[in-house]
Amino acid sequence: MINPLDTQVRKYKNIRTMGMALMSKVSKTVPVDILLQAAREFRMRGKDGKTVILDEQSEADFIMDRAIHDIPWPKTRWIEQICSQNSADYSPQEHAMLKAHSQAYFSLYEISAIEAGCGLRLRDLFNNQELLLMDIGLAATVPKGGLLATRIVTLEDIHFTSGVGMPFPVNAMPKLTANFYMLYAKKKKVMSWEQMMRRYAPYFFIEYKKGPQKIMFSHLSADE
Repeated sequence: MINPLDTQVRKYKNIRTMGMALMSKVSKTVPVDILLQAAREFRMRGKDGKTVILDEQSEADFIMDRAIHDIPWPKTRWIEQICSQNSADYSPQEHAMLKAHSQAYFSLYEISAIEAGCGLRLRDLFNNQELLLMDIGLAATVPKGGLLATRIVTLEDIHFTSGVGMPFPVNAMPKLTANFYMLYAKKKKVMSWEQMMRRYAPYFFIEYKKGPQKIMFSHLSADE
């Protein structure tokens, strides 16, 4: 009997292979000024405004992820510009992947179960959506019951991260969720929930850096 999860894993691996090559291609088009702006928002830009200070190399992936997905430049995000301006450069499958990335934003998830060799069962703590995150590496390293802040991309009913994320202990939930509920109460007249999460997502990274955790993940280590 065929295990449905085995089918999903095979599909995920194909999507991931295509997606990693595609986003690597996209990353080479990102202007330096957007990268520097992302570094500033993560508190990693040097005093001269032209250098980036990293505690570890994987932090560069957080800068790139934010530069591509979140920062209006000047009015539309880089991923939106790629979707609309470079139609001849990408296949229909790649366009579908780019659109999926353009719709994704950071959120905070509770890890409700682990599917060994497959991924994590998650619940979005802000909208209660439940999903299966496909990530073999995370399934082997992240404990059940904890929290995960990440950007989840959805393509063909397969859910996967954009490549970066931060685990938190469950006792961090009240502080992390309260911050965004408070922000939305102040900002809901001028921006949607998704826009707010894109604008203030660096909060997760900044809070993570304050704690003792040292297991951030990026696409350099996931599922290799």
